[in-house]
Amino acid sequence: MEQKKRRFYIQLMLVGGLILIFGGFIGLVAGSKSPNTISVFIIAGFVMVLFAGLKLFREDAGLVDDERVKKIGAWGLSYSWFLTFIVLFLVFWVNELTLVNLDARTVTVGTILLMGVSAKFFQWYLFRKGDVE
Repeated sequence: MEQKKRRFYIQLMLVGGLILIFGGFIGLVAGSKSPNTISVFIIAGFVMVLFAGLKLFREDAGLVDDERVKKIGAWGLSYSWFLTFIVLFLVFWVNELTLVNLDARTVTVGTILLMGVSAKFFQWYLFRKGDVE
């Protein structure tokens, strides 16, 4: 059953990527007034197709999904959430005291990157450490 889910996920990524690429090229041919949006669609489609291809050829030798793995994953996400909470609190005060003028786009992208990178970092660190208490 797990193999069927894996194949379905890969096929879904491949079809989604091809739809994005096709939609981007249709927008390009139709003469859309927003070339940035078209390039985002095409690039996202190529990335999805690339990841689907990599997943297809990679052996399924990942971690076993046991209680320890779930516990470490949850702790890593909790640490990431708390770090993001602290950073957003600091950003609020930096903006409130007008030390740096930050726009919403910068804060949003920074928050998204901080959450993703810190979650992976904390999970990696906790896996290397061995366990959480």
